[in-house]
Amino acid sequence: RNRTATTTMATAGGGFGPTDELKLQIQIQHHTKPLAETVQALSKSHRALMQKISDLESKVKDLSGRLHRSQVVRKAIRVQRAVRARQGRLDHDGKKKNQGVGAKRKVTKLSRKLTAKRELRLILRDPQGFTAFHKFCMKQTCGENPVFWKKCNDFIDECTCTLEDIAQLEQAGMDPSELFAPPNTPDPSLQVAKTIFFDFIVAGSPSEVSVSKALVTRITKGIHKLLRTQDKSTLSEMLRSVKDAQAEIFALMANYTFRLFHDSEIYAEYRATTPLQIEDRGDSKENDDDESGGGAAGLIGMLTSHLPTAMMMKGYSSNSSSS
Repeated sequence: RNRTATTTMATAGGGFGPTDELKLQIQIQHHTKPLAETVQALSKSHRALMQKISDLESKVKDLSGRLHRSQVVRKAIRVQRAVRARQGRLDHDGKKKNQGVGAKRKVTKLSRKLTAKRELRLILRDPQGFTAFHKFCMKQTCGENPVFWKKCNDFIDECTCTLEDIAQLEQAGMDPSELFAPPNTPDPSLQVAKTIFFDFIVAGSPSEVSVSKALVTRITKGIHKLLRTQDKSTLSEMLRSVKDAQAEIFALMANYTFRLFHDSEIYAEYRATTPLQIEDRGDSKENDDDESGGGAAGLIGMLTSHLPTAMMMKGYSSNSSSS
């Protein structure tokens, strides 16, 4: 088509000058621009499609690894049950005894006073309450604290499940390392532990939290061991360190941030729309004594390590104003 137009212009004008060449180039660009845009759009769609395919492949790989892992655990449970059956441990009297122990009535604690720590725990468990408290913490420039507490909960859940799986394999006489061998995916607790370390613990991290130096050292050593070897010992050690760090941050939030939150408009709006559901879940690991015990000593250590400079500055400023 372009050659025909060129021939026509040359024949009609008796020649083909620079002006005609410029007009021809403009016409070519005008006709090829939609085509270039279409190719560019197709290229973007192709990249997006390939990214989705890559994401789906990673999800399939993760699910297949989890499936293989669950098959290993179920095999260990079957072996364990078979051993117990052969040894006669599950006789009728033993079943009745176990049922009697399990049927004991739990002592309710609903009459216990709703302390600040218990109310904060209920708020953190409630999605709307967590959102409201996190919004207030963001205004107080400490929004990383509730996020860290929640991330620690995720690690505790994942790590506890992994330790239970290890216990099942050990009781069945199987090698616990099968849980971490290919084609299994990396342990979920390891991924959460790396997030906690690199996002909240490392100095200068995006959401660094104020935990004691001793805990920073423990968690640093624990994550390095966990990256080298995943077993019962390293997981248990990391679990204890994360629980202690969570207790420190929880004590800090309950003793300081929550008192300010309790008197804020955000709290009033939240309580006006969402009444607290006071339930006794029997969580002995999260009672007030545990969180005030493990976190109190760590909190005192953290305050003594971080506050002397601030107190000295305060004393200096008061002396300067009095003088």
